[in-house]
Amino acid sequence: MIVSVLTAKWLILFGMSDEKALIAVPPEGEPKIEGNPPPLSLDTFAGKVPFRWVPDAEVSRLGQMPFFIEYLKTSGVFENC
Repeated sequence: MIVSVLTAKWLILFGMSDEKALIAVPPEGEPKIEGNPPPLSLDTFAGKVPFRWVPDAEVSRLGQMPFFIEYLKTSGVFENC
């Protein structure tokens, strides 16, 4: 493994070895999910909302909004405004 001098100095400074400087990425990438993924249940202000991914769809009716609403409810950001 080739490590630059500057990188080697930082590794020594933080107590790391050259062997752990880089993390190998699997060549096949992320695993593919066969079939339809299981439905999710998101917690919103109106209660639990079932959400299901459709792998073949270009867009969904609600987009990423259910996840954003769950974030607002969980973090309390909306309630503190």
